[in-house]
Amino acid sequence: MNIRVLNLSYGTASTQAYTSDPLAQAVEQAWKHGIVVVAAAGNDGKSSKNLADPAFDPYVIAVGGDDPNATLATGDDTVPTFAEHGNSKRPVDVTAPATHVLGLRVPGSFIDTMTTNTGRVGTRIQRGSGTSEAAAVTSGGAALIAQKYPIATPDQIKAQLTTTATKLANGNANAPGQLVHWGHGIVDVAAAVAAPLTSTSQIWTTSTGTGTLDGARAGVYVVDNGVSLTGEKDIFGQAFNAATMAAAQTSATAWPGGIWNGSRWSGNTWSGSDWSGSRWSGSRWSGMTWDGSRWSGSGWAGSRWTGSAWDGSRWSSATWA
Repeated sequence: MNIRVLNLSYGTASTQAYTSDPLAQAVEQAWKHGIVVVAAAGNDGKSSKNLADPAFDPYVIAVGGDDPNATLATGDDTVPTFAEHGNSKRPVDVTAPATHVLGLRVPGSFIDTMTTNTGRVGTRIQRGSGTSEAAAVTSGGAALIAQKYPIATPDQIKAQLTTTATKLANGNANAPGQLVHWGHGIVDVAAAVAAPLTSTSQIWTTSTGTGTLDGARAGVYVVDNGVSLTGEKDIFGQAFNAATMAAAQTSATAWPGGIWNGSRWSGNTWSGSDWSGSRWSGSRWSGMTWDGSRWSGSGWAGSRWTGSAWDGSRWSSATWA
């Protein structure tokens, strides 16, 4: 599917080191197979500064929270008290806006039904706070870098984001005695996309993935009809062998034909058997190609977007791709 960026807006308080944690090993292998993994630092900052799992794995991009304090200037920014930010051994890599962030509402979801409309903006938008939002912002930046540099490795995309981040006067993660950890600073997507691609490679101790699922869950369990999912069992209730799964993930054979750990996961292709019948709307996108020469031959809707312009100027000059 040519997935380049994986956003993981969740985390656990794993009781084991990343070097044995099964979730850490899984994200490492995604990374080493060309997928940029962006993980939220966690929202337990009042009681723990340590990064959540899998953000604590040094290969991935760990994103902490930034509170802009309702201004565009960065001099008054702070790290929200809820945001975990790591320590000198493993700090966050970058921070991004994590307070009062607007996102699409999901009608009927847990948040939608439990917030009693708190934070709702109109009927389509929900305002929320957390390092999950910060991770999503950063994932968007990573996607834009991958779009500009299709051959960029995950290590290079991480470097683009970290080396161009806006450093803050309030502290650096590696400065002794600092209580506030910013990592390399606040992501600056425009600068990251504009910067030339550099050659870089991360070298960390890799995870074996031979730890336990319960160690990764850290006492927080999925509950179905009053029964908790505990022990070395996957989400389908199948026995989970960490060493076997780690070996399959390393060799990129963990998902053969849509089968994972003996269970079929969402069919074996996209949406049942394929996308909308056999292809997307026939065989091509309205005449010519989608990413070949232009959108619908020479333009979209005749010649350009809505006649001659879109929101003031043009849509990528006169072509789509």
